[in-house]
Amino acid sequence: MGQVSIELDQGPIGEVLSEEFERLKAKNPRYSLRSFSNKLGVHSGGLSQILKGKRNVSLKQANEFADKLKLTKEKKNYFLSSFTLNNRLKNKEISTYERIDTDGFEADEVWIVLAVLNLIKCSNFSFSVEEISKRLNLDNELVTKVYNKILSQGLVIIENGVAKRSKEKLSTTDGLKSDLIKLGHRQNLKLAKEKLESLSMNERDYTSMTFPCSLKKLEQGRELIREFQDKFCLLMEEGLNDRVFKLNIQLFPLDSEMTGMSCEEEE
Repeated sequence: MGQVSIELDQGPIGEVLSEEFERLKAKNPRYSLRSFSNKLGVHSGGLSQILKGKRNVSLKQANEFADKLKLTKEKKNYFLSSFTLNNRLKNKEISTYERIDTDGFEADEVWIVLAVLNLIKCSNFSFSVEEISKRLNLDNELVTKVYNKILSQGLVIIENGVAKRSKEKLSTTDGLKSDLIKLGHRQNLKLAKEKLESLSMNERDYTSMTFPCSLKKLEQGRELIREFQDKFCLLMEEGLNDRVFKLNIQLFPLDSEMTGMSCEEEE
C-alpha cells in the first residue's frame, strides 16, 4: 500500500516572527527589517525570505530566535511546533485511539460528545453547560443531559477546577453493523449540509472526486484513509487551538454492480 506523505511548511516560524516585528515596529515606527535582522543575527535578505515562507530555518536557529526575542514558554512551544510535528511524523509517533462506549448516548448526542472532548483541548474554552451551549449553538437542556453523561462515564475528569480528558485519543466504534454509528453518520451529513449554507468559504473546505476502481481495492482504500486521518489530525492539532472542526470522508460506489462481470472484464 502506498504511503501518505505530508509536506510541512514552517508556518509558525514566519507567523511569530512577523508578529514580533510588527510589535517592535509599533513601539518605534522607524524600526526597520534590517534592525530586526540584526537583533536575530541574520542577514536582512535571508530574514525576508523566511518571513515570505521561501526559506526554512533549522531547529537550532529557531531556538536562537526564540531566546533573542524572549518569547513566553507558550509562544515558544508554538514557534517550534513545526519541528515537533516533523519529528513525530518521521518517527510515526501516532497515538493509539481508544474506543469510547457510545451505547449510553443517543444518536444525535455522539457528535456533541466528540465536539466537547475536543473543545476541552482549546485554550479559550471553559467546561460548563453555558459555554458548550454557546459554542455549539445548542439549547441548555440538551447540553445538560450530554454534560452529565460525559461526567458519569468518566470521559472528563475535574482536577483542581480544571477539566481534562481521561484519555488522550478517543474514537467511536468503527464497524458497519452498528445502527447507532449509521445514525451518527447521518447526523454528520446533516451537519455538513447545514454548515455548507451557514459558513463562509474561508471557514470550510468541501471537495469531492469521482474515479474508476475495483471493489477488491476497497480494504486498501480504507487503510489509506485511516492513515491519512491519523496524520491529518497530528498536523492540525499541533500548537495552540481555538476552534473545533469536523472532517467527514465518504467512499462509496456510484453505479450498480453488474452480476457476473468485473471491472477488468468490462475493459
